[in-house]
Amino acid sequence: MEIKISPFSQLNALKQKDYLPKIIDWHHQQWQNLHENFQPQQRLTKYINEYCGDDLPMMIVASEKDLLGTVAIQAIDINAEDINKKKNLWVSMLYVDKKKRNKGVGRALLQYAIQKMKNKEYQYM
Repeated sequence: MEIKISPFSQLNALKQKDYLPKIIDWHHQQWQNLHENFQPQQRLTKYINEYCGDDLPMMIVASEKDLLGTVAIQAIDINAEDINKKKNLWVSMLYVDKKKRNKGVGRALLQYAIQKMKNKEYQYM
């Protein structure tokens, strides 16, 4: 299995359109109990507005022929109101397709996320 990892924003528009509903479905099924009133359409709007750009927060996807999994990275700091003062990175929304688990997809996503943020000026990830 050759896993391709890339930021969601670097996928072509056709792949983004194809992958986004699956990502929304995966994440909604996995985490709906944490946000009971957060419906798929709200999740879609949030992801388009927040995770589809080239900067943080960032959604990263793993694919082969099909979508395999996702991870997101965002800058956080409980005490910083200004985004430019946020010194920590938070890794979230790590999800791997149930049929593709235990094949290194999650590890590859995390390694890519760590490498992508390694040279940034953050204290912790």
